[in-house]
Amino acid sequence: MQASAHSPGSVNSDVYSAVSMCFLVALFEGLDIQSMGVAAPRVAAAFHLDPGQMGVVMSSSTLGLMIGAELITDRESRRPAAALCQRVLTRAFHNGLILLSCGVSTLRFIPPLLVSRENVNEAMGLLEISLKEAMVEN
Repeated sequence: MQASAHSPGSVNSDVYSAVSMCFLVALFEGLDIQSMGVAAPRVAAAFHLDPGQMGVVMSSSTLGLMIGAELITDRESRRPAAALCQRVLTRAFHNGLILLSCGVSTLRFIPPLLVSRENVNEAMGLLEISLKEAMVEN
């Protein structure tokens, strides 16, 4: 084992670098939680979520800001609406909104960590237009 080049009790630059990097990671890790706070009112209105449901969404946002909406054929059978999901994805892309799918009929929303109210409003507006267009194509 090699002897340390610095004097006992002193801290070398590697320790400062490691602590600084940990601080930056912790700082940026909290941005996704703040983003959900900005997006929450519009998300609740767009998906008709009550406060209890928003509690689940908000507490899961600590894992990252990714929200999904499963499209179904009807509320009773809850069958996945795979064809509608594909039409919405296509219409959204043509309208300037990039979405991803997950599973058979779930749309995923993954906004940037620094999302503004204007961005959320614009995205929800584009989603609404895309949903209407996809429903007409049916």
